[in-house]
Amino acid sequence: MTHQYKLYNGKVILEFEESKHIYSVGGKVIYGTTSIVNVIEKPALRQWAANRAAETVEAFLEPGRKLDELE
Repeated sequence: MTHQYKLYNGKVILEFEESKHIYSVGGKVIYGTTSIVNVIEKPALRQWAANRAAETVEAFLEPGRKLDELE
């Protein structure tokens, strides 16, 4: 199913093809922010995510507490 959205007082018609999850204007594919950003290498973001994960684990650990598979 295709949805149409009128932008700029109807001067631009943005179409969204639901089955393919594609946006287009005048038959030309319009790339979303996520598609564009995924092209850029993000080594600092990986380190940031690893640091946040380590901080989250550390927040739940208690000195001397035993851990098992059920927790």
